[in-house]
Amino acid sequence: MSVVSQEFTRLLTIYKDNYVAFRVTGNIANKTAYETALNEINRKIGTLQQTVGKDKDYIQGFLQTYSDDNPELVKLHEQSQEIQRVGPKIQGEYELSKRLTESPQVQPVDQTYLYVKGGIVVALLVVVGIVVAL
Repeated sequence: MSVVSQEFTRLLTIYKDNYVAFRVTGNIANKTAYETALNEINRKIGTLQQTVGKDKDYIQGFLQTYSDDNPELVKLHEQSQEIQRVGPKIQGEYELSKRLTESPQVQPVDQTYLYVKGGIVVALLVVVGIVVAL
């Protein structure tokens, strides 16, 4: 099942094509076409918003009607709302912790060359001290 209907997709294409054509050519016919398509898109969105509102009202009415008979249903609804509210935050924290644990581990630095350089400096100081003493 497609999330966006073919009719809605067709209207979006008509809007986009005519809007671009109007901006490029300035042809009034293209302006009329994209405005008509935009009005139809807004009408369809309004209809969908009304449907969603009716569905929400139905769900609330259903919960209200059956809350006395089945308090577990109200509890489940409240839990689902909490999950919808908190879920994205928890997902973000999970992804951050996952990235942090997958990062490459720091490798210990081999400091042997520092000891060698230090030994050379001490040896040179000894040699310079001997030369100055002579």
